[in-house]
Amino acid sequence: MKGWGVEKDTRHAEIALSVARQIRLITDQGVGPLHLLGFSYGGVIAYSVGGQETQMPHLLRNVKGLVAADMPMKFKEKFIRDYYCSSVVVDQANLDAGVYSDDSGLFFGGVGELAVSAPDDPSPFFPGLTNYQAALFGGTSTWLLTGSPIFWHFNAGMGEEFVDPNWVPSDLRYTEARLSLDLDQALPPHEPMQTDFDVDAVLCGAVNVPFDNHLREIAFPILYVGAGGGFGEYGYYTTSLTASKDITKFTVIFQPDAQRMLDFGHADLFMAKGAETLVWQPILEWLKARR
Repeated sequence: MKGWGVEKDTRHAEIALSVARQIRLITDQGVGPLHLLGFSYGGVIAYSVGGQETQMPHLLRNVKGLVAADMPMKFKEKFIRDYYCSSVVVDQANLDAGVYSDDSGLFFGGVGELAVSAPDDPSPFFPGLTNYQAALFGGTSTWLLTGSPIFWHFNAGMGEEFVDPNWVPSDLRYTEARLSLDLDQALPPHEPMQTDFDVDAVLCGAVNVPFDNHLREIAFPILYVGAGGGFGEYGYYTTSLTASKDITKFTVIFQPDAQRMLDFGHADLFMAKGAETLVWQPILEWLKARR
């Protein structure tokens, strides 16, 4: 995984788009450019692809519109940038030490597996909690595990009123709990450390990376979809840094800002019981309006 970062994933995404268009051509579905949706880390890849294509002739470009799902590329808020700048230092130390794999997926996978196989047994990861409680805690209090300065989480929890950072939900607010446990187990066990560095660096804004060089030249339509308990409206700023004249933004928000830790989460965007209406229908309408 040494050297496997955003630039490599951007090249892979570009190849995949080209292959998809070739398949559409030979199956009589047309060969026109595509809308590209990037969720989470994929949002960085989508912006990167869009930026790289500004340097290509129009006939060779694969993307005609971008849907950024709860992922910015830049932050206006200094306190968030400072957090990612501190993360860059940690990432660089790992790379310098020859650590090229981020195996946090092993941790989440183990938590999810035990929550399914032995839900009532004591958690080896979170003392004082059962395996089931540990899995819900990890998914609903993600900011605690990452040290994030904003209350972002995979899924919103429910139970007793949130009173302190050690609150443990009894269930999930918008998503079926089993889906969240499945997500834990489906996460890649290993990811490239270079991607951690690249993402933290671009969000920091003070570290030079090549894949954001052409962000300001992106001129195709952009739809930003945020989650109130994810990156939410913090993602609006990135759209303003592009050259697009067709920008649409919306964020699914149910809770006041003081209760952000209970709001619609990062993964709730696609897993919630109401996601079809709250998220996918607006995306569909945006796509249909730009056919």
